[in-house]
This record gives sequence, structure tokens and C-alpha cells, in this order.
Amino acid sequence: MAIREAPRAHLPGHDTKSRGQAVAVAYCARPHPGATVSAPLKWSEVRRGLDPGKFTIKTMPKRIDRFGDLWQLVLRKGIDLADCIGRLEEQFR
Repeated sequence: MAIREAPRAHLPGHDTKSRGQAVAVAYCARPHPGATVSAPLKWSEVRRGLDPGKFTIKTMPKRIDRFGDLWQLVLRKGIDLADCIGRLEEQFR
């Protein structure tokens, strides 16, 4: 089977946006010196001078103990999109 005919797979931590670029998922260790981790952040942490090198496999357990699993908020039950569309359609009838 040719590469372009192969079924597309979505493997966490091993997907690509384009050739040679990996997409990291939450808490995924990167294959770099220091083993940095893609860490979910609170908005208050996103600021000038943020050092991604401080989020490593060694620092993550203490961070999770302190802040909890910040990624869990993303995994909650989402909205019912069909219900939202139905309500919008009712308003424009």
C-alpha cells in the first residue's frame, strides 16, 4: 500500500501537523535533553518570561500535587451542539 493510500491514524503524542513537526498532547514528555513536558497552564502563568524548560518529568509530579490536573477541565462533558443549533434555528424562524 502506498503511503498516500494508508489509513490516517491519530496516535496521541505521535501525530504531525506537517512533515517533521510533532504535536504534543498534555503531559507528553518531549524527546529533548531535560525531558520537558507539555504542561497545561493556568492563564495567570502565561506571561512574558515563561520558561518551558521548567516543566520536566521531574517537576510535573509536584506541580500536579499543587494545582491538580489542569487538563481535566477539558475532559468534562461538553455542550450539546445539536441542542445549540436547534435553539438558534428556533430564533431565526
